[in-house]
Amino acid sequence: IGVGSGIRIDVKTTGERKRLSETVEESLLRIAQEALTNVVKHSGATDVTINLTFGADSVSLEIKDNGNGLSAEKIAARGDRQFGLLGMSERAKRLGGRLDVSGDPGDGTTVRAIIPLEQPVS
Repeated sequence: IGVGSGIRIDVKTTGERKRLSETVEESLLRIAQEALTNVVKHSGATDVTINLTFGADSVSLEIKDNGNGLSAEKIAARGDRQFGLLGMSERAKRLGGRLDVSGDPGDGTTVRAIIPLEQPVS
């Protein structure tokens, strides 16, 4: 996504790396892809930081851009087009985690998925 978009991407990993299940890896990948697609399509950002953080009992993926940020009006105006955010949230919930999206207008957007390392039994 960074190539040809004019957006600089910085990727970081923090914490003690742990082997994740294939389901968690795939879900985090899909969340990152959707978040980066939103950055390219909607944010006007020039820089993005992706940080994968391994904690004692969870892994978190944070995608932060320096773009336009969010406003309630902007999200409401998209109507049905906000399925990307809904899809990311549903992926996190299926793994017992959550998705947080924040960003003030003009101050960039942060998408953070937090997934527990112990997966719920289905």
